[in-house]
Amino acid sequence: MDLVPPNDLSDEVFWQTDRDFQQATNYLYRKIYLPDNNHQSYPIGMDLMSDNAVANPVDNISNGSYLPSSDFGPWGRDYGIIRDANNVMEHVTSFTGPNAKRYMAEAKFFRAYAYHELVSRYGDVPLVLKTLDTDSKELYAPRNPRSEVVAQIYKDLDEAAADLPLNSQLNMGTDYGRVTRGAALAFKSRVALREGTWNKFHQAGDYIFHLQTAKDAALAVMNSREYGLFTKFGTESFKMLFKLAGEGPSNKEPIWVYPYGPDDPALTIRNNYFQSFASQGDFAFTRSLVVDFLCIDGLPIDQSPLYQGEVSSESVFINRDLRLSGTVVKKGDPFRGGVPYIPTLTARTGYMMYKYFDSVGAGMVSGTVDFQFIRYGEVLLNYAEATYELTNSITDADLNLSINLLRDRAGVAHLTNGFVADHNLNMQREIRRERRVELALEGFRYDDLLRWKIAEVELPKPLLGVKFINGEYGNVSASNLNLTPEGYIIVEPASQRSFDASKHYLWPLPLNQLAMNPNLTQNPNWK
Repeated sequence: MDLVPPNDLSDEVFWQTDRDFQQATNYLYRKIYLPDNNHQSYPIGMDLMSDNAVANPVDNISNGSYLPSSDFGPWGRDYGIIRDANNVMEHVTSFTGPNAKRYMAEAKFFRAYAYHELVSRYGDVPLVLKTLDTDSKELYAPRNPRSEVVAQIYKDLDEAAADLPLNSQLNMGTDYGRVTRGAALAFKSRVALREGTWNKFHQAGDYIFHLQTAKDAALAVMNSREYGLFTKFGTESFKMLFKLAGEGPSNKEPIWVYPYGPDDPALTIRNNYFQSFASQGDFAFTRSLVVDFLCIDGLPIDQSPLYQGEVSSESVFINRDLRLSGTVVKKGDPFRGGVPYIPTLTARTGYMMYKYFDSVGAGMVSGTVDFQFIRYGEVLLNYAEATYELTNSITDADLNLSINLLRDRAGVAHLTNGFVADHNLNMQREIRRERRVELALEGFRYDDLLRWKIAEVELPKPLLGVKFINGEYGNVSASNLNLTPEGYIIVEPASQRSFDASKHYLWPLPLNQLAMNPNLTQNPNWK
């Protein structure tokens, strides 16, 4: 009567072999991505919450019309990840296999990842560091201060980094896509940059420690010599970084990648679903983003003599940052099935997505482009921003270590203090611009607006598209469009957009969590 059935996958019988722990940690990888088609948690779709891109209809977080709901945001998903990570950690402590430390480190990384998302969205959240039973008192715990949660994130990432392998130590045949020491340090730079700038611009506490932490963690990745920018295709390198030809272990820019692959039908179908929507215009870039791409002389389009204006659908790409043509598809680019793209207003703004979009075969959209959760380009941007925000200054030497490497690949003149002074530019603005254009459609823009505390300025602005030019978009007539006096497509006017600074910087806690735990409190001004 005391025997456990052999097919029972309970904790009593599961945690026995190295394969058991490997399967358990593999499950964490599955849960971190592809939870659903929700813009709130899908990295590519997260830009739809910002001023970078437009959904159809416009995302309700972007225009400020969202309301609390029973399961609002990633609360349930992230605490599920935390529970599973805690479960791995509790069982691996008594496991003596050769990979025990690595499994512990991977679980700590994922717990840190989930808590970072929770803090970014909700602020203070309950800190749970063990698995709970139905009668655990922690089920009714109040929210811990975000400072305590962030301290735990740092601790988890430091301990994970100590026991994770270097990227160069991975067996790429079996381990490609697993987290490494570099991933833990790079993610720590992301967490610390957010916390430092949030505290600085929201006047929420000490920011120096966090910004120095961000700078140090980024520099550790840079000094490791494990990673580098992808330059294999010359002037086409940025574009190819997000195509099939740019993926795989030989590319040293991705630090943590989520590999798809044709041998995984579930993932292929999911990404086909995304790309199908994208090709139908559901991920349309805004004029606000397109304008931010510099000309190759390093000047904004309103200052550069090289800018060709908007006299055709192609003219906006001439003499521009090469990242623009790697992000937005232009006339003649191979699109669905390799057929040359013809300008269309299928995308509501007229700016169709090209990043992370590849096509093969006759009319078939590929579903196998790997998604880069963390890449070296972000680390360089983290280093530059943390360096600047520490003292409100940055040396040309530090710019050459970071932003100017990105500009070299993009064919754009270097950013220097002298250039900024000579052209009456603002260094902070240029560093932020660089981040926006480099990381467009990678899930950063909305959170950047929040941590810089400029969301109340940027998000209420109208969402605009291309300048409509007769004959450029088939038989579409201007009379059928809502246009500004200058001729730009209005996707959503300012009158339909809002951002309430008294509450929108934090999301509302899910109503079902408040109902189950009376010790939880709702974020300010949410009812």
